Amino acid sequence: MENKIIIVTGIPGVGKSRVINDAMNLTKNKYIIKTFGTEMFNIAKKESLVKTRDDMRKLNNETQKTIQVLAAKNISKASEISNIILDTHSTIETPNGYLPGLPIDILTHLIPKTIVIIESDEKDIIKRRQNDSNRKRDNDSIIAIKRHQELNRSFCAAYSMFTDAILTIITNKEDKSIETAKKLAKILD
Repeated sequence: MENKIIIVTGIPGVGKSRVINDAMNLTKNKYIIKTFGTEMFNIAKKESLVKTRDDMRKLNNETQKTIQVLAAKNISKASEISNIILDTHSTIETPNGYLPGLPIDILTHLIPKTIVIIESDEKDIIKRRQNDSNRKRDNDSIIAIKRHQELNRSFCAAYSMFTDAILTIITNKEDKSIETAKKLAKILD
């Protein structure tokens, strides 16, 4: 049986990582979770380009693109051994605008079977970001968060068209992450 990559994406604070972890306890299939940002961070840290993961989006675009390709190659190689859930962002907000999280040169290495967007109410995202003491999150407005989620839909539609991947959107309501995880587990099975 051919191993597969399933991309799960959503903007920071949507609850994506928690939903993925909960879904892993509910799915019948075996997956390895790879976090694209962590893969990139490990490469950048090894090259002494950053100190923290949140410094990643402040790197210049060319450096980010180079690191993205190296991370995609590592993930693709891992998918030869096991099914992969790729926890990532479809767009990265940078000081100069939005950078595609999965440009064509990345997607050609990954070729996902499914792309899942996890979305949340903008107020819930603000609340989660404020309560996340492990990361340095941006204090975006409701309008900025809504725009970022809309951009994710547009970018993911393009990613889906390029790879023939199925595109699914799941809403993660506040205090309902288990229900969201059940929807994701159904997709994984």
